[in-house]
Amino acid sequence: MRRSAAWHARIACGPEVGAGFLVTARRVLTCAHVVEGSDRAAVTVSFPHARELGEVPAQQLGLRFVGHAPTAAGRRALGEGGSEVTVPSLEPLLEAIAAL
Repeated sequence: MRRSAAWHARIACGPEVGAGFLVTARRVLTCAHVVEGSDRAAVTVSFPHARELGEVPAQQLGLRFVGHAPTAAGRRALGEGGSEVTVPSLEPLLEAIAAL
């Protein structure tokens, strides 16, 4: 069986489920639509590489979300849901990674 990388996360918020990536110990990058309902539903996180942990409330872990929201409406929804940062484009992130 192939194991997942330690920085892979599975994010669930109401009916939405998506992938996330730990970018720091307490910040997760995910698509905006995955957590934009966080003002109405709890956000849970699980880690495929550590299934024994099960689903854990993001708030319990002290996680904040960095959302990729290409539209103004998506960025607004993320902000209302308590997301720390919204990014309209992944280009700066990709450029920083390429420079490593």
